[in-house]
Amino acid sequence: MIQMLRTNIHHPKFKFLVEQLDAELVEMYGDQMEFFGPHNILEEETFALVALQDNEPVAIGAFREMNKNGDVEIKRMFVPIKHRGKGFSKLILQELENWAKEANYTCSKLETGDKNVTAISLYLNAGYKKINLFDPYIGVENSLCFAKNLI
Repeated sequence: MIQMLRTNIHHPKFKFLVEQLDAELVEMYGDQMEFFGPHNILEEETFALVALQDNEPVAIGAFREMNKNGDVEIKRMFVPIKHRGKGFSKLILQELENWAKEANYTCSKLETGDKNVTAISLYLNAGYKKINLFDPYIGVENSLCFAKNLI
């Protein structure tokens, strides 16, 4: 059974998987992470989520408020390699959307890199639509942005 733990950015299991995510992104994007790295730093107000299976973290995700218009940005979606292909990313995304709706947010946005084809497929299959790049990704040629109405 999967347990969804709503927590904060300081939870040890969340931080553990963030370290793995960062290492994978450096491997995938190399020097480009010098630009992206600072935009991946999460602030205190971030809503962090950890999926646990038998108390082992199998996936993470987070969201933060983008503006006072009801928009959130999904961040730090990650499933370790040994847990991929089991539907955990879909579960995390659904729970993040549910949590955002409960907090009265109305639109979910996110950015991913063009090399992350698995993530792109996940977002499109979950009903996200490609949108114009939003700040700070405007002009970044390998960035893709997506949005989904939550109401």
